[in-house]
Amino acid sequence: MPEKSKAAEPKHYKLKEVCIRLAEGHPLYSDWPIDSPGEAIKVMRGELSRYDREVLCVVNLNTRLKPINFNVVSVGELNQSIVSIPNILKAGVLSNSSSFLLLHNHPSGEVMPSQDDIQTTKRVIEAGKLLGIPCLDHIIIGGGNGNYFSMREEKTVDFTSQTISMTAEDILRVRETKPSYKQGETEKMAENTMREPLPVPDFVREAEEQMAKEAQEGKT
Repeated sequence: MPEKSKAAEPKHYKLKEVCIRLAEGHPLYSDWPIDSPGEAIKVMRGELSRYDREVLCVVNLNTRLKPINFNVVSVGELNQSIVSIPNILKAGVLSNSSSFLLLHNHPSGEVMPSQDDIQTTKRVIEAGKLLGIPCLDHIIIGGGNGNYFSMREEKTVDFTSQTISMTAEDILRVRETKPSYKQGETEKMAENTMREPLPVPDFVREAEEQMAKEAQEGKT
């Protein structure tokens, strides 16, 4: 009798796990214990006032408002830094922080916030509410002189409200885009009207690159 054909074995598909950890960078030093937001600000003022480019930093705090660490989020041009809301909050999430301070410098020495500074701060505050990691203040450091401007002290924006007043689209600046047509051109299908893609956080991109590298190595 002919042998019975064996049943096809079920396929197994692999979903790799990646581990994302904090890596220590270059610390800043002080002659006094850095055990309060004020002491952390003093250290950061001295550091940020030296730069000739806009640098955006986050100081993460624990439940007792003791600084845990700081993270350089972005380094920009002479008068502008590149801001990514997910990147601002990334170190706080990985550090299990309870709150954070936002700081950046103005190399010109002028510490008054621009409209972009204010709008970005509002978005950061709202993002912090969504994640349960409140932003306590945004401080602007003057380049060369060490002068500073506290948005909380000056009541530039409200850091105390617990009400979420922005949608995720507003926080990430995702909006509906409308297709433009040249005169006489046939109108395209409505499917071309779509949301702009969300910015991909660096740690997600790094994980994807690592997975792609491992997959390539497995083929060789």
